[in-house]
Amino acid sequence: ELCFAPPPSARAQSSDIEREWRTFNMAQSAHTRGRTAALAGDRSAADAELGNAAELYRQLLVINSLRKDLYAPLADTLLRRGNAAAAYALCVQQVRAGVREVPLQVQLIHALIGMRRFRHAVEEAGKFVQATPGDPRLLAAQGEAAAEAGETELAVRALGQALAGKGLKTGLQLETGLEVDVLRMTYARMLLLAGRPAEVAGALGALVTAGGPDALLLLGRAQLAAGAIPDAIATLQRAVARSAAAQRAQATVLLSQALRRGGQAKEALTVLRQ
Repeated sequence: ELCFAPPPSARAQSSDIEREWRTFNMAQSAHTRGRTAALAGDRSAADAELGNAAELYRQLLVINSLRKDLYAPLADTLLRRGNAAAAYALCVQQVRAGVREVPLQVQLIHALIGMRRFRHAVEEAGKFVQATPGDPRLLAAQGEAAAEAGETELAVRALGQALAGKGLKTGLQLETGLEVDVLRMTYARMLLLAGRPAEVAGALGALVTAGGPDALLLLGRAQLAAGAIPDAIATLQRAVARSAAAQRAQATVLLSQALRRGGQAKEALTVLRQ
């Protein structure tokens, strides 16, 4: 009876591929759990999961040194644990070695932001955008850097272009660290700073419908700045009802201002007393 068992070399190669795939899935799962824990404010769990993910990504690079796509998520785990300098060293080494992965370039910009080197981040982002024009991920990172550097007009232009199409994926992006909801909030803040309050509601989009206190507070500020007093009152009342203590104080002061500007001085005083 004939036996067609694969040769030992083929079995070893198959085993290596399976090991790499299994390790990659474990790394992604730990990374996702770490990001989720960080969003929930569980710092201890986030650090543990992100540290585990980082170790698994490093193991993968030992298994297969050609996996250049792993440097970006590895950098993200370092950034999420507050080690921007290490993330920058990792990213810049690969970029100088000729790696042209866009997620890696995005993480390099994020690392510079994390190191508070905002001007340098804007400069690097400009080079990357020039080399790969129109990529929404690079435009988003450029907008983030410009916002931190106080370059409002550049931030508005870059974030507006990044968010205009459907090139940015929603949800947790482990490779780039970009979060569409955060980008929308930044874009809306920049529009307000640029003296374009009427555009803030459109920039926030579904965040207003979802009723998050941060989005409502920002929209209320914009409506107040635009002179849309009845809308500002309604929005800020929602913000007061949904905010925690620190935010509630801000929302209450703004609501009082809106009521006063709407000719409701008595109600404004009552709100402050409460």
